[in-house]
Amino acid sequence: MSWLHHIRTTENGIIEKLPRRKFRMASGKRSTLGHPDFEICAIVIDFRKLLYSDVRIVAAVSNRDLLHAIVGLYDTCLPDVTPEVIYECVCARFSKTIVLLRDFEDIKDILGTNQQRSRSVDDSNYVDENKIAVDESAVREGNMFAGIYSDSEASESISAESSNSESDDVEEEDFSVGVQDFIAQVHKRRKLISEMPADNVPIELIGPELLLVGCATFERAYRRGNEKVGQLSLLAVRTRYRRCHIGNYLLEIITDSNIMGEYDAIAAYVDEGAKDFFFKNGFTDDTIINSRYKKFVNHWINSTLMCYLPIFTDLSTNNTEFDDVAEEYDKWKQKSLEAYQMQASYMRKLTRENQQLRKMVNQQARLLKELENDLEKKGRELDYFENEFIQYRQRVKAKFLSIESNPKNTMDELTISEPLELSKIAKDIAALSVEDLFLNDQGILTSSNFELRVSHGDEKCQELVHVVKEFVKSMEKCLQPGSKVRIEGVFAASTRLRSEIEEGNSLHEDSTSVLTLYFCGGKNGYTKILEENFSEEDFSKDIFGRGLYFSKYPTQAMHFSKPGEMLIARVALGRVESVIRSDKECCAAPDGFDSILTKGRNAVTFQRDPLYKHEYIIFRAEQAIPICHVKYEIENHLT
Repeated sequence: MSWLHHIRTTENGIIEKLPRRKFRMASGKRSTLGHPDFEICAIVIDFRKLLYSDVRIVAAVSNRDLLHAIVGLYDTCLPDVTPEVIYECVCARFSKTIVLLRDFEDIKDILGTNQQRSRSVDDSNYVDENKIAVDESAVREGNMFAGIYSDSEASESISAESSNSESDDVEEEDFSVGVQDFIAQVHKRRKLISEMPADNVPIELIGPELLLVGCATFERAYRRGNEKVGQLSLLAVRTRYRRCHIGNYLLEIITDSNIMGEYDAIAAYVDEGAKDFFFKNGFTDDTIINSRYKKFVNHWINSTLMCYLPIFTDLSTNNTEFDDVAEEYDKWKQKSLEAYQMQASYMRKLTRENQQLRKMVNQQARLLKELENDLEKKGRELDYFENEFIQYRQRVKAKFLSIESNPKNTMDELTISEPLELSKIAKDIAALSVEDLFLNDQGILTSSNFELRVSHGDEKCQELVHVVKEFVKSMEKCLQPGSKVRIEGVFAASTRLRSEIEEGNSLHEDSTSVLTLYFCGGKNGYTKILEENFSEEDFSKDIFGRGLYFSKYPTQAMHFSKPGEMLIARVALGRVESVIRSDKECCAAPDGFDSILTKGRNAVTFQRDPLYKHEYIIFRAEQAIPICHVKYEIENHLT
């Protein structure tokens, strides 16, 4: 319904009288309220201006008494809102209140009907409005308006925090002045009406509490941010007029653009019990939609923010322009098309990027497969050459020993083709640097700068020579320029011990995972390790856990070893997991792995390159086999 084409009486923007509306009483309430059809008058009032004007809404009722009656209805229906807040909300600067009133004659007819029924019917459940005033204090303690409305008030209502638009005033007027006199007059009028015939009740005794049907307070829409948002603050309907569509009628008035003004939304905080009522009248509690208006509306506790969104075209006007509808549709279509184009372009880009990533992953997978195949091939080649080399060393050793034991007979037995092979053998021996080695009477093999304590066989000597040479080479590579390493002694581990460990450990069978490493520990000595192998007594507990620490770099190991001494071992690493973060409580390799590789502890050494700090950690002693114990001295030659 639109109010634009109905006559309105406007008094300088203070009041707007809307056309009268007829309603039908609910079937269960017709007996106490007279005729089933009744009319009400709707008036839109700006109470802040009304209280300072000479305009009278109802001839026999003062404007302030009407205000007290409205606040009393709100207070009775909305127990969570205090009267002080209600007065501020109703009389706020931009607030307006829709008041629904019945005529004096209608009220006199109701009083007469109730008086006759009370005389003719003895019904304990019958309620005479003029004889009984219900004590509302039983419902809410301290309610100053208890007994003003005889029916047990519950409402189609909302509660909203009052507008704070007056908070900037230095002195705020107290609009509740005279409320106690009003309450006293209500009780006095009730008593006088009950003592006289209904036909003789003067108009002066019919107060606003009898005329009032319902009311709603709202703030007209004005621009808040980029949108025009109206606010519904309070709404209440007397219980006896419920199910008569009074609440729907109030919302119909409020949502009309001629009353609210042009708006994009009407927002309100709604009690949980009234949400269904507002749903039926077009409000929504959608969280995403209402989040746009949350900052524009005063919040109230124990309530839900809901909003009403108008249709694009006001169909209540007679001058409906369908061109506006077409224009709105075109705008919506254009925006939707732009949104679709943007989404489609993004999806196309994501699809192409996904294809490129899949192609890259496939290429990398193929490359990894090729590298794995090459690695496997190189491993097989390495095993083949190692076996060939071992067999060749054995042949060289056998011929060398035969020449040494019986050179004359051996030389006589050599064929013409053998001198070439002997020449090759001599070169290989020279390459192994064993020509200067010799055994003394105590079983110590010595050379010009180091000695090897061995039990038997020169094959063992050759292996130790190779290990020691690699140690010297690695040390001098990592030390400062000009530094030299001089070997003072080498003590080999038990051959029997090495054989026993290798036979009982499958990890040592895989030559690709067995490395020659330097032990980062043993400050208490190496004699027991050489004789009995590593044990848990040799484990170190440090930042990467508890285990045996080894390094490929002797300069890293020397910091954790005895000064001038180093233990060299063959370590079966198995499957190695790289670890970056420290974990002092670690005591085993991750599942599926046999050892871990760390970035190394921050050792203060002579290293020139921080990369020479990596350390391997094993957590089982049988994975390591000692080779020898080396004593050395570092000499610095300054140029």
